[in-house]
Amino acid sequence: MKNFVGFALFVGLGILTSLWAQLDEQRNQNADLFKARQMLIECFAGLDLQRIIEQNAEYFEELDAGYDADNQRFFIEQPIAGSQYRDAGLLMLISYPRPGEAEICLYAPEHLSWQWLRSRVRRVPACINAPLVFEPMQQPDDMMPNSQPASATMQLQHCKYEPEMGN
Repeated sequence: MKNFVGFALFVGLGILTSLWAQLDEQRNQNADLFKARQMLIECFAGLDLQRIIEQNAEYFEELDAGYDADNQRFFIEQPIAGSQYRDAGLLMLISYPRPGEAEICLYAPEHLSWQWLRSRVRRVPACINAPLVFEPMQQPDDMMPNSQPASATMQLQHCKYEPEMGN
């Protein structure tokens, strides 16, 4: 009987230790997510939305923005101060889907929880309306390199170019 009680205590202690480790890992992930979102909000708050809506060329030069003619949007890459990663940077994409409206997407670096913030900035008569939406990017575990789609229809969705079969 003593052996059974000892074994039961050992198993119970193992289960509690496992749960504790899981909770600790989840707490760390939540902290990383909070830091990433805080950084994205700080970056968004530092933008001059009025000048962005006006498509002010001088302001884009101040931000050292480039222009992607193919996708018709501005892009800005900013290094993250104090980051231990050499190539870590924040990516901003600014496009203009309609007159008087700008769509701003801010992407956190990969090591910061794979988050991005999106806002559709509109000018309304008295102010600028800019609701914020946080969205998770695809996690590294979700990506499956070198995998083949299950069906031919899915394969067509992923292919940009299909060579013609010989004539």
